[in-house]
Amino acid sequence: MPNQKQGGQNPTGQNQERERQRQAERQQQQQQQRGPQGERQQGERQQSDRDRQDRDRQR
Repeated sequence: MPNQKQGGQNPTGQNQERERQRQAERQQQQQQQRGPQGERQQGERQQSDRDRQDRDRQR
């Protein structure tokens, strides 16, 4: 959904373009965080899951 808070001519188009760029950057960052496993998770949650798995293995 486009963000219509900003005024001006055709603000939705500009916002969509900006959001598209932001999402592309975000996806690149997430792919770097994911590493070879390619999990679809946020970096922090992924890290906590890994810690939990390590703890389970050590148990």
